[in-house]
Amino acid sequence: LDEAIAYAVGSDSGDSLIIEVLGNCRIDTRISVPGGKSITIFSDSDDLTITDDTRKGINLSANGSLAFEGITFDTNGQIYLYNEASLTFTNAELNMDGEMYEFSIAYYCCAISLEAPANLTFDNSEVYIANYPLQGSAIRWDNNSEGYYINIINGTNFESTNCYAGFTGTCNVLIENSKVNVHDHRGNGANGSHFIIRTTDEALATETKDDDTVVDFNNNGSHGLSAGELNITNSTVTCNNNHGMGITVNDAFTVVNSEVTVEGNAD
Repeated sequence: LDEAIAYAVGSDSGDSLIIEVLGNCRIDTRISVPGGKSITIFSDSDDLTITDDTRKGINLSANGSLAFEGITFDTNGQIYLYNEASLTFTNAELNMDGEMYEFSIAYYCCAISLEAPANLTFDNSEVYIANYPLQGSAIRWDNNSEGYYINIINGTNFESTNCYAGFTGTCNVLIENSKVNVHDHRGNGANGSHFIIRTTDEALATETKDDDTVVDFNNNGSHGLSAGELNITNSTVTCNNNHGMGITVNDAFTVVNSEVTVEGNAD
């Protein structure tokens, strides 16, 4: 896979390239996508895994794009997205276990770092992020400006735990027809992002409840769900047993046809 990525990065055949993975593999170098390049890594199988067990991680330069489709990526490293970079997981799985390894000074021990306005999307995917040390959050911005977008959509199951925080910074987070469980972080579950949490009318019309949005921010060391703006529609949200406030909102806060539970906080 390392050689295929290096070829794609250096290829003059076009800006968009596709790599099909035919078997389980390990990476020995960081997956780096330069500015303006677009790479898709996919598999037609549903049980293939790319393993990074030497903390190589992913680095996307400005306007670089990387997509994983139909494959699992296991890493104990970090992911960095720079200005207008895009990272997408579709029908895929991302497992990030930092193993409490101190990559750098405190704030830079995060799992996923949006170093400038960027786009991160989990589409019908399984996501697990845990065990990043010091002030390392599961997902953080770089305290720069607007334009950070995180989309958790279409049946995604997202879980983060045992980091400093779940979501750090003023990002725009869409949680739609998905499950999110942010729990047992040392600090906030979320700290200042704008959240749209919703189940679409199309999902509500189906017989199954599998696509109903359920969001939990529980047992975090400070606030549970601290938001700039918070809009909850057709969803179930629970913010219990956090050491700070369960929900705190700085701007607009709307709840439509939803069940919101806030109990046992600010102990």
